[in-house]
Amino acid sequence: MALEYRIESDAGYYIADVALLDGAGHVVCVVEVRDTHKVDEDKQVKLSGTPWEEIKAQDALAHPPTWAPIAHGNFKSTECLRCRKAK
Repeated sequence: MALEYRIESDAGYYIADVALLDGAGHVVCVVEVRDTHKVDEDKQVKLSGTPWEEIKAQDALAHPPTWAPIAHGNFKSTECLRCRKAK
């Protein structure tokens, strides 16, 4: 995990509030913390191809272990193993 992490893209660079990184240091997901401004269209373009979610700052402070996204993008659809086996 990295805070205020710089991400380069074809659309320019972007500073993510929180970047979740894999073992090789590649960005797996970005978490944006909304205090006053939501993730706008420009940010969404710069995050194209990177899974991201946005959470409310107040919620993150009030309930630190529980993050409830208020917006998200670029996540692949997944299905739990139990659901897959049930088909």
